[in-house]
Amino acid sequence: MNKTAVGAALPSDVQAPHRGILQYVLSSATGNSIMCRMNKMSIEALSRELHDKAAATGKKVVSSTVFGGNEKSLRQTLVVLCAGAQMGEHDSPKEATIYVISGRILLETPPGSWHGRAGALLIMSPGRSTITATEDSVLLLSVAMASR
Repeated sequence: MNKTAVGAALPSDVQAPHRGILQYVLSSATGNSIMCRMNKMSIEALSRELHDKAAATGKKVVSSTVFGGNEKSLRQTLVVLCAGAQMGEHDSPKEATIYVISGRILLETPPGSWHGRAGALLIMSPGRSTITATEDSVLLLSVAMASR
């Protein structure tokens, strides 16, 4: 399939300069084409924004869904945890991962506990889990949503 750009990367929101949208057309050899939307964002810029929000509000855990939601099969959430903050015990779905972007965390699950630091990908087992930041941390939590 050939890609033909029909739009430029544009900020989707004046308040969120870390986001951009590119629309393009996918054309097949048979001549069929469909309009597609590709999004991009700066995780670093969003991390800084969430750190600022945590500092301004005094919250120890601040997050933002960067992809997906109830209408998608995948949800990815950027989470900023201040040192000592905890994402209390919660149920983990069948498939979930935590990518530690910066900092250090402790993931506790019934089978055991794992330490993760910048660059670590933790594959979560289904069931109850708790995440504790042992230092200021940024995580990308990816969760496969239940089929509807």
